[in-house]
Amino acid sequence: METVTAPCSHCLRQTHQNVRHSFEQALDEFGDFIEVYQLLECAGCHSISLANYSFGDSRECYRKRYYPTPAKREAPHWREELPLGGGLLDEIYEAMRAGQYRLAVMGIRALLERVMISKVSDHESFEKNLNAFCEKGYVSKVQRDNMKNILDAGHATTHRCFNPNEGEVSTALDITENILSAIYVNGEAAARVADRVPPRSPRAKSS
Repeated sequence: METVTAPCSHCLRQTHQNVRHSFEQALDEFGDFIEVYQLLECAGCHSISLANYSFGDSRECYRKRYYPTPAKREAPHWREELPLGGGLLDEIYEAMRAGQYRLAVMGIRALLERVMISKVSDHESFEKNLNAFCEKGYVSKVQRDNMKNILDAGHATTHRCFNPNEGEVSTALDITENILSAIYVNGEAAARVADRVPPRSPRAKSS
């Protein structure tokens, strides 16, 4: 069986992949331009993907495409535990995977807005919601400032033609995931631990 090296969205890296099926299609009558399609199976995790290779008249591959688009980071496993649901976070990851960074940043802004309103109600502006969110103790002042930067990036993307790059979106996702996990995941886990901790014995009064 033929083996190639290709990106795997589950392993999140280049892996050896077995070619389960291959199909070649000529795009012109002379066969100078060829499209090759290969059904791939990762030799590690056995996930299936489709590769498309484009060849020109020099017989060199000038374009490689993979379906689904390879993931560059793994979505957090706890996203389905979110009371708000993990659907929006999944869509943000899909946008990032496809290189649609503006959509990803706008999605992050919408997600943070939804979280804030669910916790402190709507104060009719991002700034007021953010301040109330901080005053209620859901985030520290440092996290508030980080969130403000993300919200500003989302606003600039929507209204001022800002086009974030992959690194900037990744940073925004890191901050967002830390806030979500602290509120919805780690906080509940810590509360369960606290419920199991035996109370301290009362100190004896000194005579």
